[in-house]
Amino acid sequence: MRPAMTMPSRALAGGVALSCLCVALAACGRSADDGPLPSDFGRPARRLFGCADVGGLYRWPPVAGEFASGFASNRRPWADGYPAYVDRVPMQLWVDVQSSRIVLRTRRAPANGRLARQWGYVEHYVTDYRCTGGRLEFKPHEIDVSRDWGRGTTGTKGFVLQRLKDGALAIGTVERIGHRTAPAVQWGDQSVGEIPQADRVMWTWSKLERIADAPEQDAR
Repeated sequence: MRPAMTMPSRALAGGVALSCLCVALAACGRSADDGPLPSDFGRPARRLFGCADVGGLYRWPPVAGEFASGFASNRRPWADGYPAYVDRVPMQLWVDVQSSRIVLRTRRAPANGRLARQWGYVEHYVTDYRCTGGRLEFKPHEIDVSRDWGRGTTGTKGFVLQRLKDGALAIGTVERIGHRTAPAVQWGDQSVGEIPQADRVMWTWSKLERIADAPEQDAR
């Protein structure tokens, strides 16, 4: 006969079951391509309700992450002016949060202190982004994969904005290449058959220092 479970044993079993459930839920809520923040960026600023407060004026080049050292480049992660145009010189990025949209504006900030008068302008409406895990995740758009992605046939590129505890802004860009295949058999330039491959997911992160809530002269 199986012995009856005592109250402490029941409590222990319940705790173990609850812990397993929490682990299972955490696993279900995340995936390998979630793009976690780099460990040297610091802690993210989270909110229980509503979208993260990402509005403000920030400085390019980044203080951590991609192109944090050496000469800043506009090749990656913000190639083709996405999510906003950046150049090889110091710049300012203004994340302008409005009631129906989020506008990303950039302008040059040379060492002599003379700021460019004109701002670059890229807008994203509320239908283009969602709040998830304390950050803003923007709808990805299709990209051309015919250049150097081999046997992939579909591709998208998106980005996220994440406010950090120290006031800085983390910007992550992600490229996903899908419907990839590899040769079943290959010798030299010849190949036979195809084998399905997993999607290729590539994250790039930049941490921008916060300058102020907004520019002294509002550009709206």
